Amino acid sequence: MKVNIMACTVAAMLLSGTAVLDAEPGNFGVNGVNAWSSIEQKRVEHKDAFGDTYYTYSAEKPKAFLEYEIHQHKQQVAASPKEVVDAFHKMLSAISLLHENNIKGAMEILKKANAQLRETLKKQPKLNQVLVSQHITIAQYFGDSVQIKKSIMLAERLLKDKSTQSAREILLRLQDALIVDNASVLVSSFSTHVNKALVLLEQGVLLQKNERDSALLMLNMVLNDVIYERVIVPVPFLKAQHSVITASTLDISKYDAINAYLDEATEELNRAILLGYIKKTSSAYKVLQSEIQKIQKALKHQHKSNTLYDRITETFKDLLNETRHKIIQSNAEAKVNTYERKEDRETLEKKKIFKNEAIKDEHKTLDAMP
Repeated sequence: MKVNIMACTVAAMLLSGTAVLDAEPGNFGVNGVNAWSSIEQKRVEHKDAFGDTYYTYSAEKPKAFLEYEIHQHKQQVAASPKEVVDAFHKMLSAISLLHENNIKGAMEILKKANAQLRETLKKQPKLNQVLVSQHITIAQYFGDSVQIKKSIMLAERLLKDKSTQSAREILLRLQDALIVDNASVLVSSFSTHVNKALVLLEQGVLLQKNERDSALLMLNMVLNDVIYERVIVPVPFLKAQHSVITASTLDISKYDAINAYLDEATEELNRAILLGYIKKTSSAYKVLQSEIQKIQKALKHQHKSNTLYDRITETFKDLLNETRHKIIQSNAEAKVNTYERKEDRETLEKKKIFKNEAIKDEHKTLDAMP
């Protein structure tokens, strides 16, 4: 029995802690500052002050507020039942051993994973979806809003001239975000398939039959059921929030410094619009811009603006909380799906009209017959 090659590849990727965007340091990606001259660019591994691992496309270490954001996401994995996460990694190791035809080694590991899963479900019978793996990459774009506008205009001209690949190289670099790729398993299904794989291997040893491929098929079914989710947190949101928080800590007498931080926040919000992370018509953007203007107006008259800072801080907090829990389906994919549904509806309507006309023609023919 041949085992699904794609599922085996996924296992190997998860086992080595990699994914398409999250390869080992030195592997190539498609984002980053140098995407203009070359699409391929090496990723760099970093460790933050909390001990979390993440990747960027630049050797320069990101600011502390970005590392804090990374740590917040890493806490999600830490909150997952340790036994389930551990059992998942044991299963991946077992898959590798089975590919090496090490049946005995795979059985020993699967026995431990099976015991962990059964014990967990015994304690938490309603446990459902559990996050078992998370990879974080920061793809930064350092250009300001003027540079982004120029890039978009150039890409538009290239697309009109049908120079699609050149436009693509320009647009690929217009990404400034913290990309979080999560992988979750359904615990009950996970436990069932691990148990079945173990039973098959034990029966194979007892009956002197090679049940390796059957066991691999069961374990690959776990991988096929893995739920992959991507969350994108725009860096301009985080930078704007950081600028506002920094401004709020300064004494009102430091007018120029406070104003500079607030101007930075405005620029980051403009960058977020141009990069497509927020709409200019959105209520969150309007509130943030309005609050920044109110604070700057209050500063001119040397008025204290603590309450205004409180409101803008809360707005940023709400915006980021919403973003952190938003599972991404690209706008392009959504538009394609909408278009296809529209095409399907139109095709169905045409079929109905054609069928009705065919029936009418048939009736006319029958009526005309002697």
